[in-house]
This record gives sequence, structure tokens and C-alpha cells, in this order.
Amino acid sequence: PRTSHDGMLPLSQTGRGAADVDLLCGRFVHEHGSTTLLVRTLPDPLHVSLTDSASFTALQALIGLMRDEAETRAPGALAIVTSLSQALLTMALRAYGQRENASPGTLTLLS
Repeated sequence: PRTSHDGMLPLSQTGRGAADVDLLCGRFVHEHGSTTLLVRTLPDPLHVSLTDSASFTALQALIGLMRDEAETRAPGALAIVTSLSQALLTMALRAYGQRENASPGTLTLLS
């Protein structure tokens, strides 16, 4: 794999042609104990496919904004990417909750 750091986020590529898969990975850092209850309700790892979600169009727009901000590295880009990442996590948790028929209070644990 080739890795470049042209923008704020690293981009890893394998092969030479067009991408067959566009995969966005990340992690969330939180204060110890602040999300213990939420984490206990989720599987490890949490994997949610949002392509079947009613929010798929919004998801594509959100990821497009994240990618644009990360690539431009304009002032404030990190704050924007961070905020959009939180929205992405909330969308993933919503989709997970709907798929698993989780209690509506699961998203409340984020606040």
C-alpha cells in the first residue's frame, strides 16, 4: 500500500487503478468514564453499513464535506472535520439502533 499525507488525513491506496472500495476509518477519543454506559451497550467492534440507511444521501454529503475540509487544510478545517465526525458517529449509532431495535435512550447517552 502507498500512503500519502497531502491533506490533514492520511490516504492509503493499493493497486494502480480506480478504487473499488472507499473506506473511511477513524477513532474517537473521550475522557475516561465519560462514555462507559454507551460503550457497554455496543458490540466491539461496532460495524455499521450505512448504505442501507435512509440517511445514505446525507451520509455521502457529510463524508464529501469531511474529505474536502481534510484536503484543503484551511484555517478551522480540523474543527470542522471533528464536528462532522461527531455527526457521522451519531448517524452510525442511529442506524445501529434502528437495525438492532435498541432502546431510543441509547442516543441520549451521547449527550
